[in-house]
This record gives sequence, C-alpha cells and structure tokens, in this order.
Amino acid sequence: MSGQDQEIRVRVEDESTYEIFYVTGRMTDTAVSVLNPLTVSAVERLDPPQVLMELSGVTFCDVDGVGAVIASAKRVMSSGGRLFVVASSQAVLDAVSGRGLERNINFYGTMDRAQAALAES
Repeated sequence: MSGQDQEIRVRVEDESTYEIFYVTGRMTDTAVSVLNPLTVSAVERLDPPQVLMELSGVTFCDVDGVGAVIASAKRVMSSGGRLFVVASSQAVLDAVSGRGLERNINFYGTMDRAQAALAES
C-alpha cells in the first residue's frame, strides 16, 4: 500500500475553543473506532464542543467512512456543539454527495472558509 493509501490517520490540534482533526488515508470500517474516542474527548473538554474535521487528505471513503463522520456529528450536536467538515477531497465529495448530509453537517471547500464560519458561530 502506498503512503497515500494507508488506513485512516488523524492528527489533532487543540485551538482552545475548538479542535481540528486532520484526517488522512482511507476512511473505511476502522474510521469509527479511530474518530469516536477523539470526538468523545472533544465533547468532554469543550463547551460547547466544536470540531473542525479536515478531510482533504482522505484518499478513499466508503459508507463506513461516511458513517464515522455522521457518528461524530451526532455526538457533537447532541452536546450542543457543531461539526465543521472541510471536504475538498474528491473521495469524500463522491461519498457524501446526494446523501442529504449537508442539512445537518456544515461542509466547506477550504479550511479558511470553515474557520471563518466557526468564528462566526
């Protein structure tokens, strides 16, 4: 497997009032087990929990990967927070298009737009 096709990897940055999850690799059935503890930690630490999930490094995303994003969004929103998703990766855009997710999850094409929206909230 090439470096870009590795299983999911996440680097977390703490921005004091929100967290950024930089996600790379393949979002498959392992995505929930990787993202869930990170989301739980953000929900416990932040009030309100705000998470920016940066997915431009995702090389593949299947229904399980989409489910991981939905699970993170539900956990954050059920605690009164918001999830912002930077989805410039074609793999992610293909996986989420036509699923109606944009009604409940904030999708942005760039990090700058997502951070501007987060600052306004």
